[in-house]
Amino acid sequence: MVSKKLIIINSIILMLVFCAYISAIAFINYPWFLRFRNYIEWIDILYLLAALAFLALVAWMVSTLKIRNLTATNRFLLIYSILCSFLLGYFIHISIDSYLSAEKEIVQIENKYIQQFM
Repeated sequence: MVSKKLIIINSIILMLVFCAYISAIAFINYPWFLRFRNYIEWIDILYLLAALAFLALVAWMVSTLKIRNLTATNRFLLIYSILCSFLLGYFIHISIDSYLSAEKEIVQIENKYIQQFM
């Protein structure tokens, strides 16, 4: 029997991974905001799908081991949600890092501009 809680958790994590992947692209172009649809067109979704497929393969290989008294599908969903959480953390880290570096560059350019006219 497949656990409905694990399916819901995986669905939520996958939606958050997709949003974090898009926000990483959005924060690289920080001062220049476009519509959400434009970011969807810009991102190369194949990289995200390849990463998710690789994580699914790793989760499938690990789920063949006897970890607890869970069924194979429940073990797969549990391991896949953990691996996707790591991917989510990585995308959040990249988003924050790109936002902070863009903000730092903008502040430096603004300070140079202010000093030129004083």
